[in-house]
Amino acid sequence: MKPIPLLVIEKVDTLGSRLRNLLSAKEFKITALFSIEEAEETLKEIPPDKPAGIVLLHLGEGPWEEFARTIRKRFFLTPIQLLVATEAPEKILLEEGVDDILHLPISDEELTLRIQAAGIRYRRQVQLVEEREFLRKAVKQEEELTAKIMEQNRKLKRAFEDIERVNEELVRANRELERIARHDALSGLLNRITLFNAVDAEIERTLRTGTPLSGIMIDIDHFKNINDNYGHQCGDDVIRMIGNWLLGNLRKYDVAGRYGGEEFFVVLPNTRLNHAVKIAERFRKTVQTYTIECNSHAIQITASMGVAEYRMGETRDMWINRCDRAMYVAKNRGRNQVVADTFPLGPSGRPRR
Repeated sequence: MKPIPLLVIEKVDTLGSRLRNLLSAKEFKITALFSIEEAEETLKEIPPDKPAGIVLLHLGEGPWEEFARTIRKRFFLTPIQLLVATEAPEKILLEEGVDDILHLPISDEELTLRIQAAGIRYRRQVQLVEEREFLRKAVKQEEELTAKIMEQNRKLKRAFEDIERVNEELVRANRELERIARHDALSGLLNRITLFNAVDAEIERTLRTGTPLSGIMIDIDHFKNINDNYGHQCGDDVIRMIGNWLLGNLRKYDVAGRYGGEEFFVVLPNTRLNHAVKIAERFRKTVQTYTIECNSHAIQITASMGVAEYRMGETRDMWINRCDRAMYVAKNRGRNQVVADTFPLGPSGRPRR
């Protein structure tokens, strides 16, 4: 622990000499000054925000009051103990900023005790200032830490939002990839593999529930001639037109897919044969009203369709083949018509022609 600075200001070195003999040099660092001017110059060297120590005034009738006010004003918020030694203590007012009054003459014992008491008060003042500074720094550090935490939270929030946005984009991309993997790029309908999976699911449902199930095989009439005469781009436009109509006009639980080339297969759950024929006929009539404008040509479109209701126990391929056979019957009869499968089953379980 550093010794406490003790400034003894007096005209003649009396109290200073006594204190040097009475006090420990380890506890107090005594400096003797012999005028207020000299004391003012010494105190000016001490920064106003640093502890000033103990100042003991022994000036008799000198202008110590103004000096005391100057000291208090300069070291208003910093530790200092101001003591006055006088033979007339009744003339000393504590309002001048004096911390203690030493009544002269004074014994060595009392002088020592009064200076040590001032030292205790001074050290307590220093401790309070240090605690106040510690708290100030702690509050500042807490504010800085809070600001850093808030900024970090903002950064984390932005990062989290970026991650969420990336995840959403990944989800959309995965959905798009899944859609591409499941659908035919040209018609927008299910591709062949996905169509077969849907057909198998509907057959399993029919076997489980006993509900009816019908299918329509659609084939675009003279499609090869369209490609040969007008170009494959025109043929692609026809396939897109068929796909768009099916997507926009089938029931929400119906399933449509591109079976291959210019052929499409439509699955109609919970639908009897007679109702499926009506749906196919409505579609046929709609198609024949369409005209595709391609390469400055107006292309009239028709379609042949075969309809068959699923029969309990037959496989997917057997059912689709019956729809396909009915569609070829429609073509053989002149195209642009709907034929329902009413052929009886032969011994092999296949339709008898």
